[in-house]
Amino acid sequence: MVPLTMLLKRETIGYRFGSGQQMMNHLLFMDDLKLYGRSEEELEKLVDVVHVFSRDIGMEFGLDKCAVLILKQGSKVHCEGILLPDGKEMSEMDESGYKYLGVLEGADIMQKEMKQKVRDEYLRRVKLVAKSKLYGGNLIKAINAWAVSVVRYSAGILDWSDRELKEMDVKTRKRLTMFGTFHKKGSVPRLYMKRKHGGRGLISVVDCVREEELGLCGYVKASEEWMLKVVGEMVEVGETKKEYKKRVQKERRENFMQKRLHGKFMRDVSEVADERSWQWLRAGYLGKGTEGFVFAAQEQALRTRFFRATIQKEAVDPKCRVCGKEVESVGHLASGCSGLAQKEYRRRHDRMGLRVYWELCRKYGVKCADVWYKEVPDEVRVSEDGQVEIWWDRGVETTQKMEHNRPDVTVLNRVAQEWTFVDFSVPWDKNVVLKEDEKVAKYAPLAKEIRKMHRVSTKVVPLVVGCLGVVSSRFVGYLKVLGIPDVLGGMQTCAVIGTTLILQKVLSV
Repeated sequence: MVPLTMLLKRETIGYRFGSGQQMMNHLLFMDDLKLYGRSEEELEKLVDVVHVFSRDIGMEFGLDKCAVLILKQGSKVHCEGILLPDGKEMSEMDESGYKYLGVLEGADIMQKEMKQKVRDEYLRRVKLVAKSKLYGGNLIKAINAWAVSVVRYSAGILDWSDRELKEMDVKTRKRLTMFGTFHKKGSVPRLYMKRKHGGRGLISVVDCVREEELGLCGYVKASEEWMLKVVGEMVEVGETKKEYKKRVQKERRENFMQKRLHGKFMRDVSEVADERSWQWLRAGYLGKGTEGFVFAAQEQALRTRFFRATIQKEAVDPKCRVCGKEVESVGHLASGCSGLAQKEYRRRHDRMGLRVYWELCRKYGVKCADVWYKEVPDEVRVSEDGQVEIWWDRGVETTQKMEHNRPDVTVLNRVAQEWTFVDFSVPWDKNVVLKEDEKVAKYAPLAKEIRKMHRVSTKVVPLVVGCLGVVSSRFVGYLKVLGIPDVLGGMQTCAVIGTTLILQKVLSV
């Protein structure tokens, strides 16, 4: 059985087939048939035609799903139903209406009832997805595909007002907040920005409906079918669907960037952040709560002492609760607190660098764990052929005293006669470029001394990932110098999760 709409009006017959149309031995299987007649007598004749056709192909009317509706001047008129040739009766439609292609109809589309039905089903699906254990990225995709599609289907059929659609968006955010996906003080515009631009990627119900309406208008306007041409002459379109999407995204981003607090992070990193700074976000492998927390951190929405003292006007000392020296902001706790440097920052730093160490061991045939996160680095490891040594956090001996002679990873390649010094860092995000330059300058004297001592070539490779995921345009190039796979997303995830753990631990004190 496949969808088929049959329109009989003014002695003209038209057909519209749904997907899955099947024809076998010249027989047509059909369903969802709607007949129009100018009088009861004409309607009975049409029913007779369909009854004969159905009998010939072995089909029967599902009378429990059939109904008759008589209208005069737009108002329903009582009728006794229609008697079929086989003696069965098709009764009059009752007050509850009937469902045609998923939409309740009576004398007209039952707007109020359908809106409530769509609203309830949409919010039910949002709640089910929000309370699930999906990763943050998959959770947003699930809402866009499974929940928003309920509203999308009604666009152009139901007469949605902006107020009704905005209320649905508000209730969506409340449910996301209830289950830890969205921070209650988080940025609303950013929630609906695309992930490749640093947003969460949620589809707004308002945008969904308006885009579909403009798309339908554009389709009708461009159609060559005579009936749609008549409709197209009555439709006025101010902008296309594509223009609408582009305009709304631009306005949303500008609105977000202008926010004094929410937009500060994005303004600070706009000059240093590469487009791949959001790779961890596009991958979507963080838990829903972690992803929401990271966004709140970037938007300065966490309840640090600075936030409580300046934004919420609480009587609290804005100085850091750990070191007591600087103002306690997100940036200070994430990368600038001396009280967290030796333990918390070091743990995050080593975890991020461990992935690179493991990849280098695999590249040179050095014994290592099956998976990187189970790796426990040794001070010195040697390849099976003895031609490559990989050092972890070991000082390099030189004839002259060096101020900086302990890079995080040192690779001695005797075959290529090359020494490579790799150093990691997880600074505040707007400082990633400065930190890269600092690392190169820091180990340049050591590289020069090793070249003189051993007559080898040397490389200094700084791998810097911002504590909230930002990287510079040079980062991927440094990975290529090492000749290892592109592990940027994994390193970003390590840095972001490490920062989240630090912030949650400190702010819970």
